[in-house]
Amino acid sequence: MSNLQLRVISAVVLAVVTLSLTWLGGLPFRLLCAAMTILIFYEWSRMCRPVAATGLGFLPEALLLVFVGGLVAGLPASWLLLLVTVMVVVTVVVGSMRQTSMRQAG
Repeated sequence: MSNLQLRVISAVVLAVVTLSLTWLGGLPFRLLCAAMTILIFYEWSRMCRPVAATGLGFLPEALLLVFVGGLVAGLPASWLLLLVTVMVVVTVVVGSMRQTSMRQAG
């Protein structure tokens, strides 16, 4: 089987699963969104964050779990937007505090 055939078959299977969960709605759809969120964040953080970067530790992953919990719980979009805003502010503040303390120590 060629690479193209495998990709087409995978795309059809994923489309059926995605459309089915979207049609069902409710908790199955929220779980699909949570899984997509986790996978996208994992790929993005592995591409963008250097291996040696320890400035934020596990804070981004912990905040992601909070967001996914709100997503699965069915919070309204306005609350999720507010939650994302708060998480970004927390990340920036913690990052700048750790960067300042690293400068003072070094």
